[in-house]
Amino acid sequence: MLLDDNARDADPYLPTQAGALVRRLQAAIAELGDRYGAVLPREAVAEIVQAAARIVLRQGPTDSDSGTVAEQIVARAKGDLAMAVGAPVGDGAKPSTSGLATAWTYLLDGVAVVRAVGEFDMDTHPILRQELMHAVAGGRLAILVDLGRVSFMDHAGLAPLIVAAHAARRSGQRLVLLQVPAAVRRLIEVSGVAGEFGGAPATGAGGPAVSGGRAG
Repeated sequence: MLLDDNARDADPYLPTQAGALVRRLQAAIAELGDRYGAVLPREAVAEIVQAAARIVLRQGPTDSDSGTVAEQIVARAKGDLAMAVGAPVGDGAKPSTSGLATAWTYLLDGVAVVRAVGEFDMDTHPILRQELMHAVAGGRLAILVDLGRVSFMDHAGLAPLIVAAHAARRSGQRLVLLQVPAAVRRLIEVSGVAGEFGGAPATGAGGPAVSGGRAG
């Protein structure tokens, strides 16, 4: 993770005032986590802040004042969070649908948000696969997959999530499952693939989240 000491020491894009910067970003994660806790788990908020940090730090000089850099990161993260928690479909995003299943993608600055709705099985799993691979191909550092409105998923519907987690890992990206329904959480557990998403689903503020991809 960008915000822990080990990653900070190894990341060439962090300015020399990294200690103060990291503390400010950790405070921002706490603040934004409280603000969006009803709809996003803290882990997802941290992912969005991390993605914003990497973008800002790559674009600007590393000797900038840490306070200024932190505010730029937080401002970008706030914009991404506002979009991630409920922006209407726009900017050319066109949902894929079969009538029973729908999925669409928002490509934000540092984050891709994939929303899935309906039933995903042998007939409809290509819809989810298409959107997930579109999100991975977009090159965002974090891919958030919102499953909160998935009413049914079987092993065929689960397969695109596993494929996307593998693809994200190969690309150095991080995939996070949000609002995982209880039935889908059980499917992941009984299928023995929790490790593909970084471990067993954990229930937190805003619903369960499972993550996979880049090791922190």
